[in-house]
Amino acid sequence: MQNHEIILVVENDANTRDSLTRALQGEAFEVLSAADAGAARELLMNNSVDAVVADIWLPGLPGAEFVREIKAFNPKCQVVVTTEYGTIERAVEAVREGACDFLVKPVPSAVLIPSLRRALSSRGHAPPRIEKRAPARPLPPETEILPGIVGTSAAIRDIAAFIRRAAQSNAPILLVGESGIGKESFARALHMLSPNPDGPFVAVACDSSSQPSADPLRLEEEIFGQAENGSQSGRVDDARGGILFLDELTAISRPAQARLYRLLNRGKSERVDSKKSEPADVRIVIASHTDPADAVKRGLLRRDLFYRLSATTMKIPPLRERAEDIIPLVHRFINRYGKANGGEVTGITPEALAMFVESPWHGNVRELEHSVERAVILASSEMLKPENIQEPSVKLDDSPRKIEIPIGMPLQEAEGLIIRAVLEHCGGNKREAAKQLGIGVRTVYRKIAPARKRPRRRLTRRNARVRKADSVKKG
Repeated sequence: MQNHEIILVVENDANTRDSLTRALQGEAFEVLSAADAGAARELLMNNSVDAVVADIWLPGLPGAEFVREIKAFNPKCQVVVTTEYGTIERAVEAVREGACDFLVKPVPSAVLIPSLRRALSSRGHAPPRIEKRAPARPLPPETEILPGIVGTSAAIRDIAAFIRRAAQSNAPILLVGESGIGKESFARALHMLSPNPDGPFVAVACDSSSQPSADPLRLEEEIFGQAENGSQSGRVDDARGGILFLDELTAISRPAQARLYRLLNRGKSERVDSKKSEPADVRIVIASHTDPADAVKRGLLRRDLFYRLSATTMKIPPLRERAEDIIPLVHRFINRYGKANGGEVTGITPEALAMFVESPWHGNVRELEHSVERAVILASSEMLKPENIQEPSVKLDDSPRKIEIPIGMPLQEAEGLIIRAVLEHCGGNKREAAKQLGIGVRTVYRKIAPARKRPRRRLTRRNARVRKADSVKKG
């Protein structure tokens, strides 16, 4: 079936131009092509072009200026610019001038065609151009690369390919990336693509930095269950037939890591205080914001568990290294929060969109989402504008800081002050703080826990063996 839309491809490299032309013709578009801006101007004047796919580097004319010319001549003509990885800043300038998207070369048809269709779907709604600045645009429809995931970068395409392949197996997966990158979203996408998407997805937040009195043994019991006191089940049991997602590998104690390693190797789970193992029909997906090899060096990760997970580890780059994913993410969040706030916000101006693309987003997708949500709440019109956007947070200073201990401060208070300062420096990771301080993890928990009468420790077979051994030594 022939499309009525006319697409103009402007690319000075003949091979790339021919490749793009064939991809578009394969989708039944009518395609015109030009090698430079001069030839493109002539084709624009003599044809009713619906969209332009243009290289950001054009002989004799920067791509951003060419976008400005196109929008001035025909405000309803949509423009998608293509760029090399190192020229993303110039692509952002093109977005400011009215380009609706930018794609990093090489551009596969699986990315080009959805981007172009999104652009074409919104061209009929653009308001008449009455000023030099690019008009506001309604949002294009979303195209997910994975269930719940949008993006067009080469990195996100590689991750999507990995997730799709891995979803068909039962191998454990380790997702590594900075905080806020969306590791749980990728884990859920893998679950939705698995042979049993209706099975349970059980998430466990292993990093209990918000609960200073937590005990590593309690986390181990929560995950695996315990044999004493009525034989309580764990999250492994809850996730049977589905996925158990453990968020933050390095927060899991080494004894629990040993238990996890046996589960991954044998497919059987052991409850705490029990030597009996039971078959565990569960797939394990783990997240970590720490590089696994570095975690091994720092004593946060068992070496055997590292090697067990190394073959199926996927590193997710931070958002600042894949800026081309910001535009579809911004569109998604405007759609989400615009509807949640009465549907008043339906689009974004090019200047506001460029502000999002230019920001570093040290908090990654989570920070971007919160920023868009805030902008939607503050917006007084149907379009997000630059004045609605708050400046993103600055990167936290990782350099060592000093603390002052007044003369005469009781030793117990000084210890607590030092431990809390180191804990803050380590981002709440108690195992790392303990390693830097040269003390045990339990000591960290005990020193920062509020003062209270310590409950009597329950007698288990494990404790009984320890007490018996102590009594023999004393004898």
